Amino acid sequence: MSKSTSQAKRAILDAQASWAAGKPGIEDGYFATPKMNMPWLTDGIRGEIAEGDGGEFSEKASKAKIAALHSSSALGVNFFGYWHGRDWPELAEVLEISQPLGNPRFERKFPTGIGPKSPNLDIVLSGAKELVAIESKFTEWLGMSGRKPLRETYLADKDGLWKRVGLPMAQRVAETYLEGPGFSMLDVPQLLKHLLGLATQNSSGNWRLKLVWFGPPSDAALEMKEEISRFRNMLGRESSRFSDVTYQDLWAALKPKLGKRHPEYVAYLSARYFPQ
Repeated sequence: MSKSTSQAKRAILDAQASWAAGKPGIEDGYFATPKMNMPWLTDGIRGEIAEGDGGEFSEKASKAKIAALHSSSALGVNFFGYWHGRDWPELAEVLEISQPLGNPRFERKFPTGIGPKSPNLDIVLSGAKELVAIESKFTEWLGMSGRKPLRETYLADKDGLWKRVGLPMAQRVAETYLEGPGFSMLDVPQLLKHLLGLATQNSSGNWRLKLVWFGPPSDAALEMKEEISRFRNMLGRESSRFSDVTYQDLWAALKPKLGKRHPEYVAYLSARYFPQ
């Protein structure tokens, strides 16, 4: 891990620790219960996440993963889960999603045909004519060097799995990545599998994949943006299927549209994730 990467990660962790200081039920960076980490966690949202493969509520290590201050799943629930059961036209507007709208869904699986597990999308937002699948990142993109490469199983099909579903450029990216990754922050194999799963399960073609990542100003964030730009360029014409936005930029666009509505939501996110 480079110095800039470790500094950026430490800054995020320190900010979360500072926000949590003095709050009841916090110990070693974990809340005593997931609910304390996510004020609007409902039974419905909990059930959706529990069906995923991440084991977020497992307490094998005495504390549930999703109860951690640095939990990416908790960030996703705190940002998007609030809108479960509420109207969210402002969020739809900044994400360019058509209305009417369905509830945000969590940890939805989109099988690729390569088992045994299917890729899990962190958040899925549906509009009248389209589906926007979100891959959410908090600190995971900082220190990616140990991540597993794309398994050769995905390239064993002589006709090409991505080609079969109308993504020949993604097929080329997959083949290029196998020869030599060249990415130290962006999880390209994960994004490729998400693209494959979405294309496989949505024959209508009305879908988009969006990477929403927590990127406070830093040299590391600039490096991440460069890798994302390079990935989009590699996708060529298929880059219309993929976009990204930082949580910071998304919040800057969303917050003014909320005005004085949803004060609890605005106050919580502003204090915890986006302090002035």
